[in-house]
Amino acid sequence: MNRTTESSLTFTVSLSFEAHLLAEQHCRQHAQPQKSKQVYLNALAIYAVDFYCQCMGYETDGETSDSHNPLMQKFMDVADLNVKRLGKLECRPVLPNAEVLQVPAEAWNDRIGYVAVQLNQSLKQAILLGFAPSVAEKQGIIPLRELHSLSDFPRYLSEFSQVPKESSFQLVNLRNWLAGTFETGWQTIDKRFELKEVSLASAFRCRTLKLRGKTKEELIEIVQTTEDEEIRWEAAELLWEIDPNNPASGVRKVADLGFQLAARAVALMVGVLPKPDRSLAIVLRVYPMASQSYLPAALQLIGLDEAGTSFFEVQAREQDNYIQFKFTADPGDRFSVKVALDGISITEHFII
Repeated sequence: MNRTTESSLTFTVSLSFEAHLLAEQHCRQHAQPQKSKQVYLNALAIYAVDFYCQCMGYETDGETSDSHNPLMQKFMDVADLNVKRLGKLECRPVLPNAEVLQVPAEAWNDRIGYVAVQLNQSLKQAILLGFAPSVAEKQGIIPLRELHSLSDFPRYLSEFSQVPKESSFQLVNLRNWLAGTFETGWQTIDKRFELKEVSLASAFRCRTLKLRGKTKEELIEIVQTTEDEEIRWEAAELLWEIDPNNPASGVRKVADLGFQLAARAVALMVGVLPKPDRSLAIVLRVYPMASQSYLPAALQLIGLDEAGTSFFEVQAREQDNYIQFKFTADPGDRFSVKVALDGISITEHFII
């Protein structure tokens, strides 16, 4: 049922037994009450938007949405719905007395729009109040009175579908790595990389005596609780050597750049560690493949922010066996990493 006013159009959806059954199936996978409630309300909001989209003739694919993945639900507050040939809509539940639409930072990007779904007290009805094209510029908080009317939504989606993509590059989602989802081309540390990686860990350990003698359990606690970033990475390096697949040591993946970078045998490693405040500690490292002892002199590792401005640059010297840079990024941040040598460069693009 639609409700029209002078300035807006809304769309009302009855939350049937089927809607609550789907929400229950999602939330029962989470033991923590707050997370379970979050997933339940998100699922109801997604159901309402899915129903609306189908009524308007849009095809949806909920199973390819992050909100359908239990691991993504565990680590993130996402309520996305994939609309075929268009992209993802974020379907945010709004409680009866709320005055603003609030969107968590992990959903500020990679969305074609944000739909506010007001749930009534009994959770038997959902009203699509309107939409916002974007939310990042307002830090994810949009007053409900500033929402665009649903009467504009079909035209907005039609225009959006005709907008060409800025580029065809692959955007690597590092938070997805923590849930076990990896893009093509990113590999585990196998035998081709093993020799160099072990030697790097050993060299790193020789620079400090702070953590020598710590047990695996002690290293895990340090990684998860310390506020000292250098100590966090030292503990992670040791964990990687002792127990490479331990979840507490984060995730490492490596890309072979040799075929693209003037046939030089080098690899880019990206390591990710989750922090208690939901930001990610990141290490970027370029090192030679097992057949080489040192990096090519003058090889550059460059970090670029979303605007394309460099925020770090590291250059290999004679007989450097690796170069690296460490930093912390927040949910929604985008950055690029360029590896360059002799006028040839490769750029990888990332989002948190």
